Amino acid sequence: MKSKSGKSKKPQRVPTKSEDVKTGKAGNLTVRQSRLAKILSERAVKSKGEAAILAGYSPKNADQSASQALGAIKAKAPDILIKCGLSLENIIQNHLAPLLRATETKVFAHDGEITDYAEFADNTTRRYATNMALELHGAYPTEQEKQQGSLGVEVIVVDIARPDRSGLGVKVTAAAPPSSPPRARRPEPEDDPRPRD
Repeated sequence: MKSKSGKSKKPQRVPTKSEDVKTGKAGNLTVRQSRLAKILSERAVKSKGEAAILAGYSPKNADQSASQALGAIKAKAPDILIKCGLSLENIIQNHLAPLLRATETKVFAHDGEITDYAEFADNTTRRYATNMALELHGAYPTEQEKQQGSLGVEVIVVDIARPDRSGLGVKVTAAAPPSSPPRARRPEPEDDPRPRD
């Protein structure tokens, strides 16, 4: 295959399973894992399975292979970040903490000339940085905790008078049917807070 410049170009070869191994250092991705991450970040693919096939995984169980590969990438991410000098302490100290003190400069001009300027707190940036810090601390509930919190029973008591049905020709009686015996009334305790009739 020749490129526009006339030089022959080698076609990209998909690595075999035996070649698709770690180099032995903690945090390194396999060839296919790094190719999958690159495809997912740069291309518009229809599904993770399609990205896995493009990365060299078998089309037989492409979705499952993609999910397993992404899980492995996620597990290796902290080691990779540390290797790149982005430890959690470094990120917080050098990047997140300065955002909590962010300011913005407002410039005032008249007839095209700068007359004055003032420093103000950049509250939008500070708010996003605070949210990020709280997320890192685990201050917000996870999706599972939100779902568990929403489970329960909610009772709504609506005390609305019944509509007048006399115009419909319907007789409304409050008496119990004659076949049922009257219920015995239980004695109420003395400390019952409910109002008495």
